[in-house]
Amino acid sequence: MGADGGSLSKNYNLRLTIREKASTEDSYDLQKLNSDSQWNFCRLSNKPLELPIVSDYKGHLFNKDEIIRWLLDPEKQDYNVQQVEEFQHIQRLNDVVHLRNLRQIDETGAIHCKFGDDAFKASGSIRFVYLTPCGHVFPKNIICKTTESCPRCKNKITDGEIVTINPVSQQDIDKLEDRYRAVTQKGLYHNGKKRKTKKTLKRKPEPTHEGDFKRTKP
Repeated sequence: MGADGGSLSKNYNLRLTIREKASTEDSYDLQKLNSDSQWNFCRLSNKPLELPIVSDYKGHLFNKDEIIRWLLDPEKQDYNVQQVEEFQHIQRLNDVVHLRNLRQIDETGAIHCKFGDDAFKASGSIRFVYLTPCGHVFPKNIICKTTESCPRCKNKITDGEIVTINPVSQQDIDKLEDRYRAVTQKGLYHNGKKRKTKKTLKRKPEPTHEGDFKRTKP
C-alpha cells in the first residue's frame, strides 16, 4: 500500500527540514542586512551615509548634519526612547570625530577609504579604524603597534587614539569602552579636547580703568 503512515511521516519530516533550513537562512540574511546597514546608513537617522561622516567612541557612523540636528533638539522630541538611551553619550560635537581620508562614489553612494580605495562593507575582509583627534581612516592592518604616526598627517599616535569602526568582536567593543573611560578620567572628550570644568568656567574679574580688578557678581 503506497498511502501508509510511514509515507506521511517521511513527507512531514521533509517539509519540517525544509522549513527549518529556510528559517535559518532568513535569520542569516537578516543578520547580514543589519550588519551591512551599519556601513551604509546613519545610526541615528537610518538615512544613507553621506560625507561628511562622524563617529562616536563606540565606532558607530553618523551623518554629521544628523548629529547637529540631534544636538539642536535638547528635549529630543523627534526621537524615540530607544534612540535617546542609545545615543545619550553624544551631548556636543566634541563627543564625535569628523572622519577624513574618505571619498564617496556618486553613482552608488558607497564610501571608500582613500588609503587603498577599499569600500565600507561588512562582507569585506578588511576592517577599518580611525585615529583621534585627526580622524583619518585606514585599514586596520595598516595601523598596528609598530605605527608611531598617522600615515596621512604624520601626527604622533599615542595609546588610546585608535578606534575600530563598527567593531564586531566583544574584545574590540570592550577595548573601546575601556578607552572611553580612560579618556574621560583624563578630562578629555572623545575628540581629544579638554573637558570644561567648573573651575575653567568661573568668570575672571574684569580690570577697571585704574588697573585694579573689580569684583564680578556670582
